Amino acid sequence: MSGRQTKEHIFDEAVRLFSEQGYAATTIRQIASAVKVNVATIYIYFQNKEGIFDEILSLFENKLVRYNPTSIHIKPRRERDGPQKYLSRLLWNYVIEDDLFMRRAFCIVCMEQYTSKKARALVRETLHDEVTENLRRALEELVERGEIPGFDTYSFALLWSRVLYSSAMLAAHGDSPEEKNNLRAANELMLDMAVSGKIPEAVNCVGAVNSRVP
Repeated sequence: MSGRQTKEHIFDEAVRLFSEQGYAATTIRQIASAVKVNVATIYIYFQNKEGIFDEILSLFENKLVRYNPTSIHIKPRRERDGPQKYLSRLLWNYVIEDDLFMRRAFCIVCMEQYTSKKARALVRETLHDEVTENLRRALEELVERGEIPGFDTYSFALLWSRVLYSSAMLAAHGDSPEEKNNLRAANELMLDMAVSGKIPEAVNCVGAVNSRVP
C-alpha cells in the first residue's frame, strides 16, 4: 500500500469511527487498529487526532459547495428550465444521501457542533445561513421577474432551509424509507407552494418567530 493509500485509509477509518462513536470516544489507537497499522504510522500522516478532525471538516465544507450551489451558479439554465425546475435543481443538490463521506461527515458535524466551534460554525453559517440566503435570493429573483407570485421570501426560505437540514439529517442518520419519503414529500410541497404562491399565512411568520434555530 502506498503512502497516499495509507493516509486515505487512515482518514476513511477515522471518519467512520468518529461518525459511529463520536470524536471524544475515538482514540488514535482505535484508528490504528482499524487500519491495521501501528500508532506511530498515524503520526506520519497526521499531527494528532484533532488534525484528522480538522481535515474532515475542511473536506466536508469544500465538498458542500457542490451540494450547495448559489442561484448564480445555475442561473444560465433558468431561462429554459422555468421556475419550478430551476428551484428543484437548486434544492436537490442539498441531498447528501448518495455520498458516504458526506453522510458520515454530516453526522460528525452535527454531533460535534456542541463542543467544537468549527463544527458549530459550519452548521450555523453553511448549513443554515448560507442555504437560507441562497434560497431567498433565488426566490426573490423569480418574484422580481414576475415568474412566481410575491411573498415573504426570507421567512419561507428560512423554513425551507430547516426542512432541507432535516432531510440531510435523515439521510445521514435514518434508514427508514417511509421517513425519507415523508421528507421528500415535504420538500416537494414547499416547492409547489413557492411556485404557485399558495403559501399559508403561518409561513410568513417564521422569520419573526425564530431565525436562530441551531
